Amino acid sequence: MLMNKIALMDSNNFANNCGVGEREARIFSSIVEQKNFGLGHGIGRSGDVNALQPKAIGSSLIVSLSRAMTLNML
Repeated sequence: MLMNKIALMDSNNFANNCGVGEREARIFSSIVEQKNFGLGHGIGRSGDVNALQPKAIGSSLIVSLSRAMTLNML
């Protein structure tokens, strides 16, 4: 449920949104969408993996959380 809520923050999952931008995520297969919780954006901009993506707030949040938990574990 948490992953689904986070995925709804990405612009490709907005209700009534038809993204046509060059970097807009599009997922054709329902199997892939279910497996990835609808998260279709890549990470990193301009070669910086830590840079936030304005259209992918949910994906950026997952990257930040994963990074923080990994550093904490180390």
